[in-house]
Amino acid sequence: MDGSSHLVSIDGGHGGDAGDGSDGDDGEETNGVALLASMKNHAKYVVVCRWAPDGRAFVTASHDKVVTLYTLRGGGDGTGQGGVGGTGFEQATQLYFPEAVESVEFVRGEGGALELVVSARAQPHLTYVNIETLQQRRVSLNEKEWDTHVSFTVMSMAASGDGKYLLAATDKSRNILWRAGSNARVRTLMGHTTDDYFQPRVQWDPSGLFSYCNSSGDHDVHVHCLASGRAVEQLKGHRAVIRDIHHDPSRRVLVTASYDKTVKVWGER
Repeated sequence: MDGSSHLVSIDGGHGGDAGDGSDGDDGEETNGVALLASMKNHAKYVVVCRWAPDGRAFVTASHDKVVTLYTLRGGGDGTGQGGVGGTGFEQATQLYFPEAVESVEFVRGEGGALELVVSARAQPHLTYVNIETLQQRRVSLNEKEWDTHVSFTVMSMAASGDGKYLLAATDKSRNILWRAGSNARVRTLMGHTTDDYFQPRVQWDPSGLFSYCNSSGDHDVHVHCLASGRAVEQLKGHRAVIRDIHHDPSRRVLVTASYDKTVKVWGER
């Protein structure tokens, strides 16, 4: 809760000594998980971290209204290049927003350019940031550009496998599917619930045909068909509200974490 975030290696690999003033016991290893570096670039707790699809950048976002972007030095492979904990990553920039940041995600823009998408509370738009040029543009959350009133906040975002579509979970009991970079809605997904204290999460199925989300009203994973927009199934197994959802496209598994103190791995039937 102190505004710090940490880089770890899950295969026990080690970075070099931190040469950028980062904190922490770099290189400490427990059960094959090695702490490479600790960064403290936020004044409040970090709410989300996200890796770029190619692994050459990552971001941290906080309720201090700041997003911090890290990129590989010189576009290298991150091996022995100094930077944060000797990983080769260095802070590229910090982006400041008028309200607390809730979600970030990477998508593909025009010409395949990698863009960071940022959602902040009480803002009628998403902010797109070109990772190479750091140029920013705003895309309205409303289908009519002139409408600056918005009744919801995007709390979680997930890009499709090709980075061309953006799936968003809101705090108003609906999820929205957009084309990346556009405010034209492809689908609005309903059938689950959220409340003022809930943390809605959303993920794609690796097939690209379905989405998964949690709900404040039950302990299930809600499955939506993206072609029809309908809720088609609920995955039952947790005994308390689901806190987070993640999928591993390489293994085609879904992972859920719940307030029942369990993590469940869901595979194909």
